[in-house]
Amino acid sequence: PELKVPSLEPLVIKELVAAEGSGIKITTENLKVFGCSNFTIQKLDVNLKTHQYIFNIKLPHLVLDGRYIIDGRILLIPIRGKGRLTGDIFNAKANVSLSGQIIKKHGEDYLHYHKMTIKIKVVTGKLRLDNLFGGEPVLGEVINSAINANFEQFMNELRPIVEKALAKFMLESADGIASSFPYKDLFPV
Repeated sequence: PELKVPSLEPLVIKELVAAEGSGIKITTENLKVFGCSNFTIQKLDVNLKTHQYIFNIKLPHLVLDGRYIIDGRILLIPIRGKGRLTGDIFNAKANVSLSGQIIKKHGEDYLHYHKMTIKIKVVTGKLRLDNLFGGEPVLGEVINSAINANFEQFMNELRPIVEKALAKFMLESADGIASSFPYKDLFPV
C-alpha cells in the first residue's frame, strides 16, 4: 500500500468514471476484478532509452463485482440505474502503450510515466446490472437481456470511454510504483 501498488487479485478499482459527450456516463465504485493475475503477455517491446513500453496481454477470464451508476443511451436504448454490477468476461485482449521520462528528484533520477493508452477487445461475456430504472423488474430484465444478446456491440460502444478511464487508473498506478524508487534501483546496469 505505501508503494501505491494495487493488488492484482482481486484488482480493486475504488472509483472509475467513464463519460462521453454523446450522452453516456458510467461510474463504478469498489469494483473488484478477479482474474487479472492470470494474464499472459503476447508481445513486449521495451525501449529503455526513450522509456517507451508497448505490450499486448490476454486475460482468459475476468469476474466483475461492484457497484455502478449509469445514465444515458447505449445501443440506442435509454438506460439508467444504480446498483450492483456483476459479470464474466472471456478472452479479453489489451494493447498497451506506456511512455515515461526521467525527472530529477532529491538529486537522483526517477522515472515518471506521463502517458498511457489502452486499446481493449472484448467479444464474449455476460453482465448483470441490478436495480435498473429504480428496480423496475420487467424493464431491468429486458435491458440486461438486450445487453447480453448484443454483448460485443455493447462493449464496442463503451470501449472508448472505458479505455480512457482504465488508462488513467493504470497510469496512476504505474507512476506510483516507478516514482517510489530511483531509476538506478528499477533498472540496475
